[in-house]
Amino acid sequence: MGYYLKAPMPEAQVAKMQNLAQTLRDDPVKGKHTDEMLQVSSGTIGIILEHLFIEPLNRVNAGAVSRKAASMGIKTGLSMFTKIARKSFAGFSPDQLLGFADWLEDGIGTD
Repeated sequence: MGYYLKAPMPEAQVAKMQNLAQTLRDDPVKGKHTDEMLQVSSGTIGIILEHLFIEPLNRVNAGAVSRKAASMGIKTGLSMFTKIARKSFAGFSPDQLLGFADWLEDGIGTD
């Protein structure tokens, strides 16, 4: 049995994920959707990372310096992800694009 970490996701981000998944299914063309894939995936990952690192600091009333350090770490990580993912996403085959669409939809759930 697999376990999953849940993070609250704003409806607007879920809509972006669903729209991109549908776009990729309708038109899985190599290199065509790279920018949208980067925007949606980095937005989703940013929300998850904030839930994992900022929310716990808020819950224990950690100081501003701790929250700022965590925030800077998240921004640095997202910047690195974007640089690496841009080249990777641009080279995705149609099958890989469909797999990415599956990943987007697999990440969406409700309570």
